[in-house]
Amino acid sequence: MSIWNVCLTHHPRYAGLYRAVNDFARACGGPILSFDATASTTSIDHRSGIYALAVKGWSTTGPHWIPRRVQTEAAELLTGADGIVAHSLFRAHCRFVVHWARRTGKPYWVVPHGCLDPWGLGNRRLAKRLWLDIEGQRTFTTARGVFFATGREMAKAEPWIGDARSIVTPWPVEQPDPGQQADRRRTFRDIHHIPSDSRVLLFVGRLHSMKRPRELIDAFRVAALPACHLVIVGMDGDITSDSLERYAGRPEQSRVHVVGPLHGDDLAASMAASDTFVSLSYRENFGYAVADALAAGLPVILSDGHDLAHDLPLCGAGPGSCGWLVTDDSITIAATAMRAFSSAPTPEIAEMGRVAETLARDRFSRRAFHRAVEAEVNGGRTSTCTIPHA
Repeated sequence: MSIWNVCLTHHPRYAGLYRAVNDFARACGGPILSFDATASTTSIDHRSGIYALAVKGWSTTGPHWIPRRVQTEAAELLTGADGIVAHSLFRAHCRFVVHWARRTGKPYWVVPHGCLDPWGLGNRRLAKRLWLDIEGQRTFTTARGVFFATGREMAKAEPWIGDARSIVTPWPVEQPDPGQQADRRRTFRDIHHIPSDSRVLLFVGRLHSMKRPRELIDAFRVAALPACHLVIVGMDGDITSDSLERYAGRPEQSRVHVVGPLHGDDLAASMAASDTFVSLSYRENFGYAVADALAAGLPVILSDGHDLAHDLPLCGAGPGSCGWLVTDDSITIAATAMRAFSSAPTPEIAEMGRVAETLARDRFSRRAFHRAVEAEVNGGRTSTCTIPHA
């Protein structure tokens, strides 16, 4: 079986989406076809299994139309494909996939990646509603199935997908090597001048207003936790690291450390150095950073906008819990959760971390994800294709 993954611009700057497409491609065992609205030339890399077709559209986030020449090139690349997994909505690649499936008689699946969340639908509302009315019904009703990362993401999407078949399977994460955690913790804290006896709250994510990094700093200030530090990790979005540093103030006084993007061992070190993960994002349909933090044994403090939060035991400090749920977007309630974390006894925090690690091992394993995707698209059979790790 040769199952391709089709997406818009496939680039690490798209963080979780980029990672999810790679995860699906590895599970399907097939290549990635990317319609790239930012590229000036087409890039065909048979060794990596990534085929990026340059196509100009009305937006750099993805084309609203695909020239016939590019459609022909894409169809030629897909010769021999047994099916397609299409990622994201609202762009011309969905129309291409639907037409390809009708012409070839082959199946396709859709992965919305949170596109049908009410918060996201509120942005460019008229354009998205027009797409749903014109293209959406055809896209969903003729799909073999629609993949969701959480049950809550699926529930939010139900008004739009009609009778389409839903498949819920959490995206996968790796668990860190416990043998390296102590050294990583010590080294990261030394670099950023964080005392060994301080508690660290960690945020990882793109610096975007949707993820509310400024409000996170505000809540930390209101919480007034002299024995805690806040570490903010992430690449620039519509907010830059420089502007956020200025907003936070000097780390020596504010105890807020804006460290920019981290990857690989450096990102693992930031988690090893921390004592909880915190995010007040308006919307996260899965949140790889949250799952990574759980796998690293960190309790979490999450806003209600995290769909994954509603699949977790967030009951505060106590047996069986792995963190706190911030029930609305107020700074005061977020600060209250931070204070509860700060005052919880160390043994309780450690136990919450063990619960988090066990949950991650049980729910977010790569083996379970591969089995779920293979059972759906390949009937349990995969071909071979090397997809680079995010």
